[in-house]
Amino acid sequence: EIDESNFYTLSSFGVTFFMNGKPEFTDLEQWKREHYLFNAIIKIPVFKKYRVWKSYKVWRDSVRYGKMRKCAKLLQKNLFWMNPTFQEALLKIRGMCMDMRKTRLHSFQKGQLCTLEQFFHYQQVQRGTV
Repeated sequence: EIDESNFYTLSSFGVTFFMNGKPEFTDLEQWKREHYLFNAIIKIPVFKKYRVWKSYKVWRDSVRYGKMRKCAKLLQKNLFWMNPTFQEALLKIRGMCMDMRKTRLHSFQKGQLCTLEQFFHYQQVQRGTV
């Protein structure tokens, strides 16, 4: 069956391509040259496997995007800190933890030896300042 809006004709002078009733003529020698180059390029592995690679890449990217969206929705639904009710309290607790990080919880001097009783005394004094 011939598609009347899109077809080729071949003659001894060349190839004519008809698209929506508009002809485009290619000389036979030019067409043979293009045919030869096309077949030579198709034999190069990158071009030979392009359609398979392209299909695989589109499929892989689609699956990856689907997984990312699914995980993002799951995280958004289940994350405790995303809940506006708890968000303010959690931020306060985080701020308090950051303040505690700067606080020295123990006291000792580098290079100074002391007995267990002295060490315990220094720690009691430090505990009183914290």
